[in-house]
Amino acid sequence: ALLKVAKNSKLVNCPKWEKDKKLVLVTVHRRESFGNPLIEICEAVNEFAGRNKEVRIVIPVHKNPKVYKTVYSILGKNESISLISPMEYESFVCLMNSAYFILTDSGGIQEETTVLGVPCITLRKNTERPVTAEQGTNLLVSIDRQKVIKKAMEKINNKINVKNKIPELWDGKAAE
Repeated sequence: ALLKVAKNSKLVNCPKWEKDKKLVLVTVHRRESFGNPLIEICEAVNEFAGRNKEVRIVIPVHKNPKVYKTVYSILGKNESISLISPMEYESFVCLMNSAYFILTDSGGIQEETTVLGVPCITLRKNTERPVTAEQGTNLLVSIDRQKVIKKAMEKINNKINVKNKIPELWDGKAAE
């Protein structure tokens, strides 16, 4: 289903950003990220954006006040960062597919980036989807501001090559 949506989403509802900038998509919403972890993530994103004028960071901000208030208070004034409302799924898939890489705490996005072949830096200590890091495009980085900045800088400067193998049975043909 994801691959079908990705194919169709290129035709409609695809958000447009500057062509001369590398798009970095950021999503954070997990309860484990609330409080200090979310502050660390936001500070890392803010510093990364400040160091890289060739990037456009897009963050669909979750409506939970614990996420919303923290994200806007730390990132709301950075001109390299676009804080947007949550998106419809087709538009979000198109945005994922257009990203140079993705920073996320989401398990589902780890899977989707692996299928789409988009590099993903996961902002968690562990994952319930280890195959995405073993075979897919996922790089697991704990929630530490300096580690997040280091890995994001390495990725934007092409110093990290992630694997890009779709795990067996993830070919979108399960219903056949």
